[in-house]
Amino acid sequence: MEPTPADRACPTCGHRSALDVCPECGRDNANPFVSPAIESLDRGDEWRWIAAVALGVCVLSGALAFVSPGLAVLLLVLASPVLARTWAVVERRREAGLPISAAERVQAIVMSGAMLLLASLAGAIACAVVCVPLGLAVFMRPQPSYDGMIVAFAASVLAALVAGVYVMRRYWPKRIAKVD
Repeated sequence: MEPTPADRACPTCGHRSALDVCPECGRDNANPFVSPAIESLDRGDEWRWIAAVALGVCVLSGALAFVSPGLAVLLLVLASPVLARTWAVVERRREAGLPISAAERVQAIVMSGAMLLLASLAGAIACAVVCVPLGLAVFMRPQPSYDGMIVAFAASVLAALVAGVYVMRRYWPKRIAKVD
């Protein structure tokens, strides 16, 4: 005896339906080689204000490039991690189904700037902790060499990068449990 259409269960998710396409997972029972439909993610409008801030930074950097190209590059380099962390904060809240107000958006960008400042401070401290002893060791030698100064500089830059990346990763926004 053949099962009636109402008795058919989707082999992917188990949902019972008389339809050829499962309303739960999107599997097509008539053509099982078609992959299940993927839910489209509602991105909302959060990305627009981040894109507007990024566009503003780019326009300001472009205008500043005519006067001081180095300052324009510095502005872009500093704005990139701030905007990336702000985007992560907004995405974490969106994934959890939490709304984000204008004040929370401003707070996210300010806190992201503070985290960049904290990472920069950690990098500067790590640079000083490594560079000062190595630099003194190079200059205390009877004949200081450029190779020793290059090694001291490279080690201090590496220590600064490691400390800065560690702080940014440590304070990167965590995933939020979904709100039902």
